[in-house]
Amino acid sequence: MARSGLTNAQFAELWNASASVDEVSTKSGIAKASCQTKAAVLRKSGLTLKKFQKGRKPKIVDNKDVELGAEPVTVVVPVPADVQEVVADNSFNGGTDAA
Repeated sequence: MARSGLTNAQFAELWNASASVDEVSTKSGIAKASCQTKAAVLRKSGLTLKKFQKGRKPKIVDNKDVELGAEPVTVVVPVPADVQEVVADNSFNGGTDAA
């Protein structure tokens, strides 16, 4: 691991003030994987470092076209005749009447 010039306390402060491992890496000049390793070692030594959420950042959906309080949209899907017959004679659940 390359020397960054940060003490363990400074690294912990930077880690806890950052929003992601990428941010820690950028601000410290330490590779992302090395930042993660350093954080794990410091946690094992007793320092409290927050855990960042794993995985990708959630996708932000643009809802600018959706009106608040708007009525839900009903979608009608045509059902083929052979499926309608199966549902009508209740054979889809073995012919037993659940009601």
